[in-house]
Amino acid sequence: MNIEKSFRTSLCIYALIVLMAGVSHGAWYCFLPEYAEMSGLSMQQWNIVFLFNWSISIALVFIALLSFAVSRMKVFALIHLRQFSLLTIALWICRLILEFVFPVGIPYLILKNPSWIVRFSILILIAILAHPEIRLRLMRRESSKNDAERSS
Repeated sequence: MNIEKSFRTSLCIYALIVLMAGVSHGAWYCFLPEYAEMSGLSMQQWNIVFLFNWSISIALVFIALLSFAVSRMKVFALIHLRQFSLLTIALWICRLILEFVFPVGIPYLILKNPSWIVRFSILILIAILAHPEIRLRLMRRESSKNDAERSS
């Protein structure tokens, strides 16, 4: 498999996971009012919670769709795929930092404390996106090493 295809494949896998997360986040809307942690919120506070929840869900879906599109567009060369992947990794590193500062404390379906699964999921996303970049750097290092041996 060539390295460009590796970047495209990782973006597709990443996009699929993010799409599922976006849809899942939208489903939270149905469960939020049932949680004891959410009791006592005023209507204005509920509006803000729902706005944030739907905004996150929509953003995740659009990030997934954009990632699918980038992975399929042949006009994007390897450098563009790398840049998009690295920027996306930076986004998720920022989100991971925020998860440590503001851990998710509201239950989600069967998860009493979903913060650990959010952190783990973000690390998986970063690993999926970073894999082709790591492969590329290792290939270049090996190529440089081989070139140096041949010139000796």
